[in-house]
Amino acid sequence: MCLVTSSLVGGGAEKKALEILQYLNEQGYNAHLIVLSSKKIHFDISNIENIWFADKYYKKPIFGFMELQRKAQALDFQIKILEEKFGRFDLILARLYGTHRLFAKLNYEQVFYSIHSDPWVEATHNKNLSKTIKSIASFKRVYKNKKIVCVSKGIKYTLVNKFSLNEKDITIIYNPFKFEDIIKKSTEYKVEIEDDYIVHVGRFHPQKRHDILFESYKKMKTEHKLVL
Repeated sequence: MCLVTSSLVGGGAEKKALEILQYLNEQGYNAHLIVLSSKKIHFDISNIENIWFADKYYKKPIFGFMELQRKAQALDFQIKILEEKFGRFDLILARLYGTHRLFAKLNYEQVFYSIHSDPWVEATHNKNLSKTIKSIASFKRVYKNKKIVCVSKGIKYTLVNKFSLNEKDITIIYNPFKFEDIIKKSTEYKVEIEDDYIVHVGRFHPQKRHDILFESYKKMKTEHKLVL
């Protein structure tokens, strides 16, 4: 099995890729992780095996419009090297839109496109109407007739109702969690808040929909503090 992600910058999707890689190998599977960019690694990967960086095969083009194709070629070359050494991958799980755009240019029938956040927010966050229309069209082209795994019913609803994708092509698999690790880490930090509070964990990004959070909090009319 092969996982593919854009980078190892400190996001939730990137962290999950590392956790899944470790779990699969602990269970005896031959799992690998291909990372498109080796820049700005925010995780300690010194003790994690089978991580490969495809950007060492990337050749910067003279013309900017060829960049996506060159990155796809670098990814394709990295996959072929691993398959020559370890055998054909039974499953390739592509994570994050940057990776999805590259696989849309390649011919791998065993690829599943893993979607972790609302693609409509990502496609429409630009205030320029022309760019938004092009972005929506691009998302539709990338995901049309593809095998998709998403982490929530909300994302599936968006894909079907806003991008007009076939419901039968979409499977929901919720994110796995290591609850023992979460509970252990929760005891390592002393919370210096005396009053009752509601906590929200997430980076400040349009996909996290803080607007909905604030509107919901306002309607609650609660005395609990909101901690971000």
